Order: sequence, then structure tokens, then C-alpha cells
Amino acid sequence: MCEPLTDNDELLFRQIHPQHAGTDMPSSQAFQVFSKDRGELSVDRSSLTTAANSFATFRKNGFQTVAVYGLNVGEFGSLEILCYPKPLCINKAHAIADFSHQTRSGCKSLAKKLRAIAHSRGRLYP
Repeated sequence: MCEPLTDNDELLFRQIHPQHAGTDMPSSQAFQVFSKDRGELSVDRSSLTTAANSFATFRKNGFQTVAVYGLNVGEFGSLEILCYPKPLCINKAHAIADFSHQTRSGCKSLAKKLRAIAHSRGRLYP
């Protein structure tokens, strides 16, 4: 893996699937990794895109999203989650938050903390 992101203020955008939207805030599942994710939570870097463009790119690539929330690199780091750039051909702003060193129960606990942080910042788009 390449070097982790180091700008603690860089915001990382997380797309919220309709199933995880909730009524007033996303469920913690929106910030949880599942077995198909191989320990990597997908996010987009604010230094390379906007929340609106992140939303549009996600949809253009055939995925479902109803909202964008965000956490910065430092907030992930405070929970001992390193973030790495991982650009894709279909999305140059793509990055990941690395949960690979966490247990399943640890991932669930972290997802609840991440949700609380993202909710306190509020919905970023739309």
C-alpha cells in the first residue's frame, strides 16, 4: 500500500446508500466495512473533488446514493484508522479508510463512532 494521507484537515466524502439513510441521519452501517470490502471503506478526497461531484460520479458509475457525509483524515486517525489514496479509473478521487486490522466487532463499534462524527458535521450534499 502507498503512503497514508497526512493532511488531517482533508475531508473524505462517504456516500450513503438508500438502505442506510435513516430518517434524520445515516445508520452506522453506512460507515461499516463488510466482507466484500476486504477491510476498506471507500471515500472520496475533498482535495480532488467536491461533495456534489463525488455524488454525481458515484451515481454515474452505477451505484446508489442519497446523501454525502464526511469525516476528515484526523478524525479517522483519532480512531486509529489510516486513510490511503486509491484512485480508480472511474474515480480519481477515490481513497480508502483501512479497517483491515480490526475485528468484526471492532468494525461495528468504530462505525458507530464514525457515524456520530459525520452526523455532527451534517449532510454535505444534497
